[in-house]
Amino acid sequence: KALEAKQYATARRELVRGGRGYANDITATLLTAWAWAGSGNLKRALETVDRLKGESSYNVFRDYHAGLIAAMRGNPKEAERRLGASYNAERTTLRVVDAYGRLEAAQGRKDNAIAAYEAFEKLMPRHPVVRAALKDLKAGKDMKPLVVTPQQGAAEVLYGLGAAGNSQGDEVAAMIYLRLALFLNPDHDLAKITLGDILERLKQYEQAIEVYKSLPSDSPLKAHGEVQIALSLDALDKTDEAVAYLQAD
Repeated sequence: KALEAKQYATARRELVRGGRGYANDITATLLTAWAWAGSGNLKRALETVDRLKGESSYNVFRDYHAGLIAAMRGNPKEAERRLGASYNAERTTLRVVDAYGRLEAAQGRKDNAIAAYEAFEKLMPRHPVVRAALKDLKAGKDMKPLVVTPQQGAAEVLYGLGAAGNSQGDEVAAMIYLRLALFLNPDHDLAKITLGDILERLKQYEQAIEVYKSLPSDSPLKAHGEVQIALSLDALDKTDEAVAYLQAD
């Protein structure tokens, strides 16, 4: 709540009170870094991020968020160094590729951006986010940074942890992280898709439908959400309604 209200000093005080352990440490550390970024203190923000050391997963998360913070606070050289390190270490993670590609495009290195997206496309073909990015780049359109506010940055922390929990089968924790991410950034479409997927697996189809319907019409993920709505309706024994929904769409 403090982060959402731009009460960054309050947020930092609350985060210090968190418990210990992997999840708490990485959550509190990265959210504190974004709170420093919100206060305009890039140096303290990066110092805070750099507390995460050791495991390779820590390193990727560390450099990814350091790069996003540096880009948001107007230090493209540091952003390039950090996001480049994150990208070189983990080229199969969509958010890392997307953040790196957007930064490269913004810095006038469109060919590098296209190459990054196309490399991902070869590994995981036809992802709608990647296809939309390539279409915009090749059409000469400007691409927004992945994160432009501290709230979006903090939401990115929570989304990443929620997605990790989802892949590890920890649905309850994942849903909490994803709901918090959407509290800070209601426009985080990948958080919506991930949350909807978990709700479907838990057979909470009505809630899944509600989440999928919140995707905006211009989202690259909208078509996926529409299909999942129909599948959820079918799972509720509303097959005729599911067919009519797809036909209407």
